[in-house]
Amino acid sequence: MPHYIIGNFIGKKVTGVQRVAVEISRRLVADPTVDFRLVCRRGTDLPEWLPADRVILLDHPRWMPSTAFQYFTVPLWLSVNQGELDHVINFSNVGMPWFRNLVICVHDCAVHHNPHWFGWKFRLLYQTLLPLVTSVAWRVTTVSAFSRDEISRYFPWTRNKLVVIPNGYDAWWREHGDLALPGEIEKTPYFLVVGSLDPRKRIDLVLKAWATLRIAHSAFESFRLVIVGGQFKTFSGSGLEAYAGDDSIRFLGYVRDELLRELYNKARGVINASDYEGFGLPIIEAEMAGARVIASDIPAFREVAGRSTVFFKAGDPMDLVRAIVDSGDSVRVEGGRQDNSYLASWDKAAEAYINIVQHKIP
Repeated sequence: MPHYIIGNFIGKKVTGVQRVAVEISRRLVADPTVDFRLVCRRGTDLPEWLPADRVILLDHPRWMPSTAFQYFTVPLWLSVNQGELDHVINFSNVGMPWFRNLVICVHDCAVHHNPHWFGWKFRLLYQTLLPLVTSVAWRVTTVSAFSRDEISRYFPWTRNKLVVIPNGYDAWWREHGDLALPGEIEKTPYFLVVGSLDPRKRIDLVLKAWATLRIAHSAFESFRLVIVGGQFKTFSGSGLEAYAGDDSIRFLGYVRDELLRELYNKARGVINASDYEGFGLPIIEAEMAGARVIASDIPAFREVAGRSTVFFKAGDPMDLVRAIVDSGDSVRVEGGRQDNSYLASWDKAAEAYINIVQHKIP
């Protein structure tokens, strides 16, 4: 019988969770030895890597938000077809909590660690569904040892069914394209931030440190701070309006991977100031592109970062200033990160999911 993957990530802009889902799913549906199929909304733009015989298209009511696809449309279809399927894989943290052979990937426990980072609707949804879905799920997967420990702490009933499947990397990030960077960014040295306006990403801390750096260290007066993230269309309503007039700061909004790779490759350093993460894909991607990484000293980053990473005390803007200055002495890794202290692969991640549905992982 086929195994189904909830394809609510298909057709969306790529964030960390979406990248994990895409990279693993494309390998699962390409495996000729196991029958994996993606369940997607009809009308979604399907990627080239998805064979026509490996997709199930479901009609989704237009009056319902797209996020309801995995909570309403898919469960309704599954309830009718449960006798014709084996396992259901959901890479999106939460989902329908009533399917017996569910494999759910929980990336982190941020909403339980600090609920105030999130709006009340998101908080209510996750705090209600995560306990339910993790208790009903047949297997719970996660992306790091740190997230495993967090899930075990908040949901102790998962301890005997938790499987760590680390995120992978793609050697594509090592390759150098010929894309030109936007205008003034091409002409000046810059530091890069990849993130969103989520409070835990601490863009506010980076901006505070940046203002201090340019005042205290004249060597950085000509530098720019480039911020990439889907929500960065304006500072309006973000609480960061005070920085809107700073010509040394440029935010690009969402960018395609080809441009992101060039930004990584040409940056003097990539800054990640998050207070809490389950993994840290931007760190892996930046290091693969050969960039210096400056990261907050949190457990997930310690787990996945390479030896060249410069750490600073999380939440401390002055220590971030120190780390940026210190990063000038770091050696750029030409050809991308080579040490194997972490560096799992997407192929291994996909293989682990195959082993789960074939009951090769107890």
